[in-house]
Amino acid sequence: MRPGFLEIRYTIALESSSPADRIAALVDHVERVCPVKDTLGGVAVLARPLQIHAS
Repeated sequence: MRPGFLEIRYTIALESSSPADRIAALVDHVERVCPVKDTLGGVAVLARPLQIHAS
């Protein structure tokens, strides 16, 4: 078993006087362009350079 998360859940809670269809369109757009969601939803290449400086 991998040590990472099996699922990440989130809730979007908004209070607005805007029409529901405009809010839904905004949320859809944000989810399409969100780099965090893209990274978590895909397979990201991890890079971990190690820098050791002698004292």
